[in-house]
Amino acid sequence: MAPLIRRLPACLRALRVPSIAVAKDLLTRQPPKLQLAIDALLIGTSSFFRDDLVFEHLADEVIPAMVARTGKPRVWSAACSNGMELYSVAMMLADHAALSLKQLLGTDFRSEAISEAERGIYSPEAASGIPPTLAKRHLIRGKASVAVAPAIHASVRWECRDLLTDSDPGPWDMILCRNLAIYLESGVVAQLWKKLRAALAPGGVLVVGKAEKPRLNGLTQVGPCIYRKHPVE
Repeated sequence: MAPLIRRLPACLRALRVPSIAVAKDLLTRQPPKLQLAIDALLIGTSSFFRDDLVFEHLADEVIPAMVARTGKPRVWSAACSNGMELYSVAMMLADHAALSLKQLLGTDFRSEAISEAERGIYSPEAASGIPPTLAKRHLIRGKASVAVAPAIHASVRWECRDLLTDSDPGPWDMILCRNLAIYLESGVVAQLWKKLRAALAPGGVLVVGKAEKPRLNGLTQVGPCIYRKHPVE
């Protein structure tokens, strides 16, 4: 809960109220403002190829093995924010000739995040973390922005979805769910990990944030922030 507590001042500023009590009263009287409060609490920080060690292990070990096993792996980015991490995976899959139309799925509770992900257009600064060889093949550079190439863009579908209450769309060969659990209470976190484990195909991998440790039977850590579902449970 500590990350949420740290975001409370930003939430109060977004609602233009002086205290939590006033915010509760405002949200009771004007429920549509709840989305504004949620967006302020869940800032949705993301970036391309976030955490070098994680993506190096995905590129060197996980994705080649996954492509060899399944051909064109199905990947779900849960709480996908602005889509950068899922587009990063799409670029790596493209280099293995392992992409197809609408093969990947990105979901987020925030409609604004989904709209940004659907556009697939980012600032040059945001794209600076993409390895140069991948950027050359999979980005289209404009005067003041960069866009993901059509083949990358077409491989992903985006949906506004509540991860905790909506049914899962599995099975998936890879699920990215990074830095969401740190905002949740322990009981909800346990439910989240169980739901994601169930949505994984046998042998599939779950990629989480640095501070997150899904300790569940049937999941084994195989790399930095990467957990594999046992082939047979």
